[in-house]
Amino acid sequence: MRFVATLILAGSLLTGQTNYSLIKGTVFAAQGRRVQGAKVVIVRNDVDAKLQKKSRKEILSDRNGEFAFRMDVGPAKFRLTAEVKGLQTAEREIEVSGDERVDVSVVLKN
Repeated sequence: MRFVATLILAGSLLTGQTNYSLIKGTVFAAQGRRVQGAKVVIVRNDVDAKLQKKSRKEILSDRNGEFAFRMDVGPAKFRLTAEVKGLQTAEREIEVSGDERVDVSVVLKN
């Protein structure tokens, strides 16, 4: 009986899973040091303006300059921007084709 209950629970957990794309990266300064506290924004840019606004996510890079976003499964195109006071804002275009992980490096110049 205990085994059957475990199977039922495991099955319900598996069917409740949703796929997503993971966009993970690191923010660097031009000298190669990692930038903590950079504002990183991602927006899906292959859809109309209303859906772009709904897809917008924002996060601060951690003490290692790292950030991560879970986005809906692709195919999709995104615009990622990173900024911190005293350095130039950087933009990257990112394309995903499915439930994949994309690693990004962003360099903020002086």
